[in-house]
Amino acid sequence: KRRERGFEDTPERLAMLLSEELGEIATELRKGWKGRADTRHLGDELIDALTYVLRLAHTFQVDLEAAVRDKEAQNATRVWHY
Repeated sequence: KRRERGFEDTPERLAMLLSEELGEIATELRKGWKGRADTRHLGDELIDALTYVLRLAHTFQVDLEAAVRDKEAQNATRVWHY
């Protein structure tokens, strides 16, 4: 459907769009600091960002479930410096 509408899902474009969504998440969080939180809108922005992450993973054939397990295993043995 996206291709039919003329949207191009290059990795660079997906990364740019993800970056924009992260900025929108930051804006919603900042609103929360000022007492104007809208959790529904924050949820919408989080889903938008997640969608781009999923599309990037699909583009590069990354198994996100396996990647999460691997990263958790790495973090479990990592020495953290504070």
